[in-house]
Amino acid sequence: MDKSQAIELLKRLIATPSPSRDEGAVADIVEAEFAQWGFAPQRKGNNVWAAAWPYDASKPTILLDAHLDTVKPSAAWTRDPFTPEIEGE
Repeated sequence: MDKSQAIELLKRLIATPSPSRDEGAVADIVEAEFAQWGFAPQRKGNNVWAAAWPYDASKPTILLDAHLDTVKPSAAWTRDPFTPEIEGE
């Protein structure tokens, strides 16, 4: 994945509302991206994960975890939180 592809993915993720307990649409994006990159994604509810190459079950394993959910925007926001904007470089 190059820089422009990463930016486009981030824009898609930002543009997709994902309030707590309703992050299924973002999980769908992550799962599809993992599959497109050649991983075998696994999913339970809105949790998505994939093993990196070369995974070896006999060795210690580290799980890197990130939240897919966000807090709901408040009326005090001055920008649309679902419209990604690039400022500067």
